[in-house]
Amino acid sequence: MSDEWGFATELDDVSGRVAICGVGDSDYSKASGRTTTEIVLQAVERALEDAGLKPDDIDGIMGIPSMGEQLDDVAFHDHFGTSHEMWVSSRGGGMVWAGTAPYDAAKALEDGKARYILNTFGVAWATKRREMVGGPGESHAQELFKQNLEVPFGWFPQPVYFATIARRHMHEFGTTQEQLGAIAVACRENANRTPSAVNPRPPTPVG
Repeated sequence: MSDEWGFATELDDVSGRVAICGVGDSDYSKASGRTTTEIVLQAVERALEDAGLKPDDIDGIMGIPSMGEQLDDVAFHDHFGTSHEMWVSSRGGGMVWAGTAPYDAAKALEDGKARYILNTFGVAWATKRREMVGGPGESHAQELFKQNLEVPFGWFPQPVYFATIARRHMHEFGTTQEQLGAIAVACRENANRTPSAVNPRPPTPVG
C-alpha cells in the first residue's frame, strides 16, 4: 500500500490579489428560535459595517448550499431591499471552504465577475437540536457511505471522531489524558473571557 494518500491540486499564486476587508459574527446564544438565515444576516450586517460597505456594494456571494438555510442572493436581496446582479458561488461557506473561499474569490475578482464578495456560513443547531439525528452530526448521518459503513459500528457522531484522533495522538506521541485535559481547560478559560460567552463558568480543574 502506498504511503501517499489524497491528492494535490495545483493552484495559481493569488497573494496580494484578494483581501478580507470586513468580518462579522452573530450573537452567540443557546436555543434562540432564530433560523440559520437570520443568524447569518446579523453577521453580514456587522461585516458590512466593519468593512465600511453598503449592501448594494456587494456584488458576489459565496456559500455552501448543501447545508440548510444558508444565505443566498435571493435572501440577501429580500433582507436588504436590493436587486442588483450578483456573482454566486457554491464554493464558499465554513469548515474547509472557509480556507479555500479566498482563492475562488480572488479568481472571480481577477476575471471581473465581482468586486466585493461576501462569504457566509451559519448554523442554528442549538434551536434545532431536538429535531436532529446525533445533533450537529446529522449532516454526516445523511451520507449513505456513513450510514452503511460507520454508523452501524458506532463510529458516530463528532465526539467519536475526535476521540479517535485523540487516541491516535496518544498512541503515536505518548500524549496523556492530563495533557489533553489541560488544553480543554485553557480553551474554556479563554472562551470565558469573551463578553458574549454562552456558558461562562469556571472550567473543571485537571487533576
